Amino acid sequence: MTIVLCPLRALVLTVLVAVAGAAYAEPPSDADIDRLFEVSGTRKMVEDMLPQLERMQEQAINRDAAGKNLTPEQEHQIRAVQNASRRILQRSLSWEEMRPAYLEIYKNTFSKEDILAITEFYASPAGQRLLEKTPLLMRNVVQVMGAKMQPLMDELEAELGQTVQTSPDTGKRK
Repeated sequence: MTIVLCPLRALVLTVLVAVAGAAYAEPPSDADIDRLFEVSGTRKMVEDMLPQLERMQEQAINRDAAGKNLTPEQEHQIRAVQNASRRILQRSLSWEEMRPAYLEIYKNTFSKEDILAITEFYASPAGQRLLEKTPLLMRNVVQVMGAKMQPLMDELEAELGQTVQTSPDTGKRK
């Protein structure tokens, strides 16, 4: 007996088989993902974030304390809190602490095939150049976006100024 499928049923069947196959794709192993982390410098990126976060936190604390007449005891307490916070950040966001979360995220996001292909790319000269030049690329993107955003921010500020000057009761300017 020959089974003839109409084109729509054949398409639906093909899609279902493809989706089912993707859903059951072999997950990457920890070793596969660790190799990707190695060639892409993921550990270094995570470790390099800590000093940046510490500086941001210190700047926020200093801004908050700026202009206040703090006693030496209050300054000491602020520094103690800052040091405790730094230790918590270092412990909580260390590579040793973050690696299991990263492994889980990558396993839930990529198949083994994906991880191997991405690793192969990052191990290549082009992939290494991409990794090397990404910080410069991001600085350039931020610079361009800042230039594009400034007129928009000026416009928004002007709009906000008009809104604040308008009385909510009459709609007339104050």
